[in-house]
Amino acid sequence: DPLRRLADQLAQRLGVNDAEETAPDEDGVGRLLAWAYPDRIAQFQTPGLFRLLSGRRARLDPADSLANAPYLVVARLGGGETEARIHLAAPISPTALFDIAGERIIEAVDTGFDPMRESMVTRRRRRLGALILEESPLPRPDPAALATAWTTWLAGEGWTRLIWGRRAALLRARLARMGALDPSGDWPDVTDAALRNGVANWLEPFLAGLTSLGQIDDDLVHAALAAQVPPGGMRRLDGLLPTHFQTPAGRQAPIDYIQNPPVLAVKLQEMFGQTDTPVLAEGRQALVIHLLSPAGRPLAITSDLASFWKQAYPEVKKQI
Repeated sequence: DPLRRLADQLAQRLGVNDAEETAPDEDGVGRLLAWAYPDRIAQFQTPGLFRLLSGRRARLDPADSLANAPYLVVARLGGGETEARIHLAAPISPTALFDIAGERIIEAVDTGFDPMRESMVTRRRRRLGALILEESPLPRPDPAALATAWTTWLAGEGWTRLIWGRRAALLRARLARMGALDPSGDWPDVTDAALRNGVANWLEPFLAGLTSLGQIDDDLVHAALAAQVPPGGMRRLDGLLPTHFQTPAGRQAPIDYIQNPPVLAVKLQEMFGQTDTPVLAEGRQALVIHLLSPAGRPLAITSDLASFWKQAYPEVKKQI
């Protein structure tokens, strides 16, 4: 038996003479290997697949009698950097593992995103290297720790999961347009890179105590973004790039800043009396007008309303 011979050699080398420790039972061999190869402890992941202390994966033939063992100590290992091959190993019980590795086991509270629940989950964990030996949920996590965990996740893989609802997306588009029109102004940088890298500054203060991704909604993101605008800036933004345009018919029509240039979509008859193209930002930004039929179907697109009335309107009028 290669494993037994190796265990005998290790026992002799380590000076272990205790009959119980050198007995030919599986746990005794596992203990010896754990003393000799403390970095070769492996934890079960799926049948035949284990994770080593370093985090590296190690594979064993699924038909092997050890393929479902909770823990192994690997004596002979081969394979590549990301995934190794287990050639010789012995099982070790959790009790024996805790006895031998007790001083190296770290207890910590971890908060991380659970994609199945779409929420932050806080757990008390006992770790040995990359292996999680035990864990239990904490029902009342620290609000500040939650905010920090959200920030870390959103700045990384979670950034694409941040939902920009209509209000937040519109404010972001208006701020981007204002920054382009007034580059010397104190407007926040709302590019994707700036917002992602600056999550800790603009969004984290609004995340304390939140557990579910659904709580980071349109209103919250809008409020967080608005808080980055300097004092008086929102009033100035509303004056220069308003969210709506009052048509000659008296309706407050929304302006779509997400498109560039901004678009005003209105029924043609609502613009009767508007001779020139509406402009924003003290004349620095003209609107593109999407003129619609009474039923809301597109009739014409123009950035020169005066020219439209003179040249195109007679033909468009025939359609309606």
